[in-house]
Amino acid sequence: MMNPIGIQISPKWPSSVLEAAQILIEQIPPEDRISITTMSLEEMAFLNLSLGTYIRNTFGLWEGNVVLLESCAEEAEMEFLHQEEASAVILARMALELKKTEEILSV
Repeated sequence: MMNPIGIQISPKWPSSVLEAAQILIEQIPPEDRISITTMSLEEMAFLNLSLGTYIRNTFGLWEGNVVLLESCAEEAEMEFLHQEEASAVILARMALELKKTEEILSV
């Protein structure tokens, strides 16, 4: 589907970093969620090579999901992000949301 200014839009694509992170969390097995909360920055960067590719392909970052790209840039406090950087922002938000959940559950 195209909007009036020619940007491709898919109803299945998330429109915000938080929405994308929540979708990922739902798709990741519980045992992997725990592993992600303990990953170092270096391990998260490695995760962006594999899971990041899935994010870029599935969430339309390569296909024109400008709304999500803009949300990622806003979250990173930058004017523009490349698709690989945007997927890293989504992964970071996912890890943050998982850590919040873990903290709540451990109380």
